[in-house]
Amino acid sequence: MVQSLLPGMAGTRNEALPERRARSNFGQNDRVVGGIYRSRKAPIFHMTDLFVDANSLYARAWYACKEDAYETVRAAVNAALSLVNSERIGEPVTRTMFCWDGGQKKAKERIERPPEYEGTKPRLKVILADLLGTINVRIEGYEADDVIATAAFASEADHVVVASGDKDLHQLQGGAISYYDLNTRGYISTREILAQWHVRRPSQVAIALAIQGDSVDKITGIRGWGQKKVEKLFEKINTNMPFDAVLAQIERQIPEDKLPEFYESLELTLLNSNVPDVPKPSKLVFAPEGVLVNYGLESCAGLYARISQQY
Repeated sequence: MVQSLLPGMAGTRNEALPERRARSNFGQNDRVVGGIYRSRKAPIFHMTDLFVDANSLYARAWYACKEDAYETVRAAVNAALSLVNSERIGEPVTRTMFCWDGGQKKAKERIERPPEYEGTKPRLKVILADLLGTINVRIEGYEADDVIATAAFASEADHVVVASGDKDLHQLQGGAISYYDLNTRGYISTREILAQWHVRRPSQVAIALAIQGDSVDKITGIRGWGQKKVEKLFEKINTNMPFDAVLAQIERQIPEDKLPEFYESLELTLLNSNVPDVPKPSKLVFAPEGVLVNYGLESCAGLYARISQQY
């Protein structure tokens, strides 16, 4: 009999996931019906924090612009401006933080990119800081996902917007936290996340990913298992069950010989919400429009003026 996956969890069968689960806060933000439904009139918040998955935003710009460095910066700036557009987001943004990868989890290493890909990032960081007064955060050894999870849970804002194209961050949806999808340029509701992953709460997305895998992030999952298997495993899961109880219930349904694959993948899919030295977001402050000229971004002036006037 293999020992417990989590300290204090009797009856489960693995201790191969030592500290990571203890470092996360999964389940603390669960809501059966959480998040903001933008089909309704958006509520007014006193303080709204925006945490941006900068790697996701940058990658979209890079490939959309066919690896042209100048056009990448221009497209990324326009995308960043759209995220503080109160007409699109639903309310004025108070503070912002752009989060960058400082490392990657083992086995999630992505394809190598040309030198210009990394070489253009420092310029974009400077421009974003100048234009929006934002803080760019990169913590050595940690992915941007984990930095965002830490910052989002620590935020004292009335509303927290997490902007990303990364499915891992679906786990944060609920309560005061809303997931804004960079791919669809809109909010994803809790209902949509639950339907997509066949889970009962957004925090359980990590378990679903560990079962079915994700080829983009090189997460193998349990070989031969997919969404249908996830749906079957979650049939007996109650919406009121805490995360640890759900994990134990799912674990008991997985054959012993397939558990190592599951645990290895779960190590990659769980977010760490206790990254050290993550600062608070910075107050959104728009620079004079002339700053755009300094960076050769006159084409962004119209959008910049329209959005800055909202504040």
